[in-house]
This record gives sequence, structure tokens and C-alpha cells, in this order.
Amino acid sequence: MVVKRFFPRVWAGSSPPYRLFSSVKNVFQASSSRFDAMFRKEGNFTMFSLSRLTRDSLDASQGLALDPSDVSFQYSPKEFYEGLIRGIKTAERRIVLSTLYLGDDDMSQDLLEELRNVLRARPRLKLTVIVDGNRNLRGPSGASANNTAVEKHGGNFSALQTLVQEFTPHNQVSCYLFPSPPPSHPLTQLTEKFFQYFGGSLGGRIRELRSVFHAKVYIFDDSVTLSGANLSKIYFTTRQDRYVERLRKSVSKLFSLNIGTCQSSEYPCTCVYPSVQVTWAQVTHEYETTLDLTKPFSENTLNTPCLFLAAGYLNPTRELEINLERWGDSAVVVGAAKSSNAWYGARGIAAWVPNLFQARAEALVQRGINLRQWARREWTFHAKGLWLRPPTPEASEPPVVMSAGSSNYGHRSFLRDVEVQAFIVTQDPKLQNDIKSELESSVIKNSSPFLRNEPRQGAFVRMLASMLASFL
Repeated sequence: MVVKRFFPRVWAGSSPPYRLFSSVKNVFQASSSRFDAMFRKEGNFTMFSLSRLTRDSLDASQGLALDPSDVSFQYSPKEFYEGLIRGIKTAERRIVLSTLYLGDDDMSQDLLEELRNVLRARPRLKLTVIVDGNRNLRGPSGASANNTAVEKHGGNFSALQTLVQEFTPHNQVSCYLFPSPPPSHPLTQLTEKFFQYFGGSLGGRIRELRSVFHAKVYIFDDSVTLSGANLSKIYFTTRQDRYVERLRKSVSKLFSLNIGTCQSSEYPCTCVYPSVQVTWAQVTHEYETTLDLTKPFSENTLNTPCLFLAAGYLNPTRELEINLERWGDSAVVVGAAKSSNAWYGARGIAAWVPNLFQARAEALVQRGINLRQWARREWTFHAKGLWLRPPTPEASEPPVVMSAGSSNYGHRSFLRDVEVQAFIVTQDPKLQNDIKSELESSVIKNSSPFLRNEPRQGAFVRMLASMLASFL
């Protein structure tokens, strides 16, 4: 459906994104006890991990079989940008860009120009863009004059508007401003009058505290890239994220708003399970699956797999904290150092954000969680993911389970925002080693143990971090 005179300020009703969440909710609520019993008998860690992934949250028949060679990784913001440009230039039938926002910088403009060129050259090519409504309507703001690592956090509404207007006569471009939650939702109705009181850009910023559309999925024909990166210059240059690409055909169909199933009756070598979190729509599959996967398999640390969890905005819920505590040193948790927090160097109220996350990090360490912090000069850390390796004392054993997508595994992701990711389980040795290499390159390489001897955040900051935890 093409935008109706470029989408109104908010869009409710039966727009495709809402149909997706309705369908996904029905799929994810299916029972899978028969698969759980079958996998437990195998005595194999990959099988056991799959049983955790499917138990009580996702029918195993909804897993998508993959050829391991159809999963690959990009390792840097530069590779991510080049992959986007390459995907745009080679797309023949469709391009789907799902992101929090589109930037107004030179690299984002170049990306838009590539889109224009390919749409003009291929009249049958269809482009669909889904972005957060509030973020893209309030415009760019919040940049720091003193720190180039701080981006302009607003969206580029006018650029999307121009793109839609240019190609509307050819029915090539559909663009959706996703209201999260929709106007009819009780939470929106309850808070809107309060937000309107502030007016202007401040009102827009406060609306985003309520919830945002945070899904990052980029589709070019039958190739899918799952990431946590948005479409702006900082994500193309000096903000470390993760990028899993080349997820083919059946996966691309699902992530372009269709539900697919595994056609094979046998357990495949590699399988991907999609996950969606929209708590205000009662879709909580991602949170349930994360809690299930992060429960230790045994009290004996030598017999438990090694768990890795990373998030640029590290702020786990209490339930997830308890799981991480039980792992002890067998779990490695990685977050951003204060100097590599995406808000470091911001002005105004936003300048407090890195201190709040640092206070949360200190609290995790006090609870005995094995925390590392990622730091690189003039770079910021935005990578997120979950990995499990077999229950052996060999640290060199590669992971057999990984996730990729937009979730930060924290309060906002689980309680407020719209998130999309996928869990991949594999028995293929090459893909397992590729997963290990990507984990080490994107997350472990620039991380170091949390420094316990550094001065702690003050009592006021610790109190504020606790009070505002659900908004971080």
C-alpha cells in the first residue's frame, strides 16, 4: 500500500506492521512439548539449545532451515554501509528498509540518491520504508559541538517525503511512520495530553520515552541483513554494531511481513528462529526466549555452556540479572564503557545518560556478574547479542547458538520498544567458527574487565538510574 499523501502524522488501523505482529503472536504462542521431548533424548548441546529455544514459546515447525553458507557477517560500519549500497544497486524486485530513523548527513543522502537512481532505472522495483513516527517527525537535534561521536538523533522526514512524492505516480515507494504505541492504545491516550503540554521538539522527545519502533531489518530481493544499526553516518563510520547478512529466501519472506515454516521433517544443520517483542501488544516472545536461554543448565560451572551477552545500553531486568548471577564467571557480559556510550558528550539532560548506565554497570558488578566494558577512542559501542557455547571447560569451543537484531536485552527492549531479532542454532563447524570470529571481532576485541577501583557514581545518580531503569 502506497502512503496516502505521505502518511499522516500517525498511522493506526490495519497497516502491514500491525498485521505482522498479530500473526507472529499467534505463531509464537503455539506449544512444542513433543519437540522438547525429542531433543532432550539426543543428549546433544545443539539439540538441547534448540529445545530451550522452542519450549513454551515457539513451535519448532516454525523454524526456518538454512544452508549454513547463506549466513555471513559484516565486521565494521564501513562494511555495513558498503553492503547497503551493494544491495541497493543489485536489487531487482524489492527493497525493504526497517529502521528507527534515517539520518540527514551526507552519507545518508548518498544512500537516498542510490535509491533514487535504482528506482528510476528499474520501474518494477518496489521500495518499502518503515521508521519510527515520533523520531522521524521531530527532526535532527541533540548533537554535541565538542564530540563527533554524538550523532544528531532526529530523523529526516523531509527526505522521505520527497522520495515518496517523486515515485508516487509510479507506485514504487511505500513508506510507513510507525506509531508506537498506536493512537488508540490506552497508554498513548493516557499520556498524550501531558506530552502536548510541552510542545515542539521537547514533546517529541518525551513521546519517545514511551516507546519507539526499534526494528532494524534490511532486505534486498531475497537477502536479509539483521542489525542493530540505524541509517545514519555515525553507524556507517565510528559506531560498532553487528551485521548478519545473506539470510536467504524463506527468511526474507518472513521478515517482509509473511510467516514461513520449515519444509524439512528432519532436523536441519542450521535453523533460524525469528523473534518479536511488542509488549504493549502482548507479544513477549523475545523476553521469554531470552530468559529461557540464559538459565544455567547446571550448578556445576564445568558442565555449563559459556554464555556471552552484549548490549550497548546494558540495563537488564531483575529476572535476567538473576540468571546472569547464577552463571558466575561462566557468563561474560559486555557493555559500553562510559566514554564509548552513544550519549557520551551530549548536552543538556542527555549528558546524564552515560552516568546512569555506568551506575547500572556498577550495580551488576556488585551482584557478582562478570562484566567487561568496550572502549575504543572516538568510537561508540552499539553491538548487542547473545551466544551460547557447549558445556565444556574448553574456552576455545565455538558458540552453537547466537542471536542478531535490534534488542538491547534491557528494560526498554523488553517492556517498551518494538524489537525484531533472530536466534540461529547450527551444527555446521564452519558457521560455528564464523560466529566465534564475529563475536571476538565485534564484541570481545576492544573490551576489558570492569575496573572496580574507579570512583563510583554518586548516590543521586545511582538513585536516578534505579528510578528511571524502565526508560533506559
